Amino acid sequence: MTADTIAALATARGPAALAIVRVSGPDAIPIVARHFRPGERITHLPSHRCAVGEFVDAGGEAIDQVVATVFRAPGSYTGEDLVEISSHGSDRIAARMLAALHGSGARPAHPGEFTQRAFLNGKLDLAQAEAVAALVSARSEASARAALRILAGGLRGALDESMDHLADALACLEAGLDFDEHTSPRAIAAELEAEAGRLDRLLAGARAGRCLDEGLRVVLAGRPNAGKSSILNAFLSRPRAIVSPHPGTTRDVLEASVDWGGLPIVLIDTAGLGESSDCLTAPGSGPPPVPAASHAAPGSGDAHDSLLEESRRRSREALRSAVLVVHVVDAAATDPPQAAEDQARMGLFGDGLLVALHKWDLGARPAWREPDGIPSSVVAAPGIEPLRRAILARLRTAGEEAEAGLLVGDRQRDLVARAREAVVRARDIVTAGAGEELAAFELREALERFGELLGRRAGPLVLERIFSGFCIGK
Repeated sequence: MTADTIAALATARGPAALAIVRVSGPDAIPIVARHFRPGERITHLPSHRCAVGEFVDAGGEAIDQVVATVFRAPGSYTGEDLVEISSHGSDRIAARMLAALHGSGARPAHPGEFTQRAFLNGKLDLAQAEAVAALVSARSEASARAALRILAGGLRGALDESMDHLADALACLEAGLDFDEHTSPRAIAAELEAEAGRLDRLLAGARAGRCLDEGLRVVLAGRPNAGKSSILNAFLSRPRAIVSPHPGTTRDVLEASVDWGGLPIVLIDTAGLGESSDCLTAPGSGPPPVPAASHAAPGSGDAHDSLLEESRRRSREALRSAVLVVHVVDAAATDPPQAAEDQARMGLFGDGLLVALHKWDLGARPAWREPDGIPSSVVAAPGIEPLRRAILARLRTAGEEAEAGLLVGDRQRDLVARAREAVVRARDIVTAGAGEELAAFELREALERFGELLGRRAGPLVLERIFSGFCIGK
């Protein structure tokens, strides 16, 4: 338990229906009672009960009519005596209440100090504390649900199971030659192999979970003038991209965020893709070959070629970062070679591809049939909604995988990755018969990383770095 009492505004500043001032520490209840009229209501109030009264300043002048809720230790958020005072949502009222509380012995809280006290008092582990920050900053319903699963102890449960397995293996290794048929080096290596697989799945979920932090990236790709910018504007219901009948209008990568069905989605409009020598690659693959240098004579053409190549390079980068590529084709195009090239290009994207048969209202040419993709139009039937529904249906699977992830932030991902590497090294040592001492050292390293992740071995610098990113009052 800490010796001092802290106070801070727990709600956002600015005019609102309510403002909440939070006070925590050993003197929280008596300090609030000095400014609550009648004070005995607060002094004798049972835990998790509220009282209505006036909040007064040091001179006894009423500041506001408030509701004070008392949470007595250890049953509070921080594990200490805690009082939350709800007033009318005025910055001036909140400032006057805080000035009175600070004048009576409560000091201003540091960023994240309430949650830090919850961790120090055993109410949360460090992974749960980080989930609090992730929940507060969640960009969508899906990311909020993912953070809530961690806050409920999902990660701690998974890591406790892993730590039990590693501790058993370590105990066997430290026993030296006392192996039996159940704890032979082969059995230990098999258990470590299984544990490495569990950590691989945990890290895979973390990679998917990062999509919820950054948004599921959907790239609109296709030939110039296929209608990509028109589709982007239709999805956003505003003119985000310039639309022109002349090809090549879009030279840069345009991004816009939307929330569809509780999923955070980043729509990306790219420059038109030209000939197949653009060296397109599927999402997540390596960089494309470097195109041959232009041999055009010096002059204005060089600048044009350089601009064109840069726009295509950015398009390729966007494609590699995509969760889903929507390949927009002009279903009404009259050029058979273009249609054939569009069809050939589709195979480059693999499973992460959805085809939009755009300008369907103009009449699809024989090269395209409805089973080839999703008919769409921004001016007439079938409209743009069928394409939006098809995109959302594809993204739900990615969103479900991301939501199932149990890691938030680079610190957690890095620690699990380091623990996994130590487990793999221990497995290899045991398999090679290179010495139980070396394998035991690696397993202790893995256990150290898990303990650091949960905060069981976290130093003050780590805690300061984590909680300094919280808002004041949380």
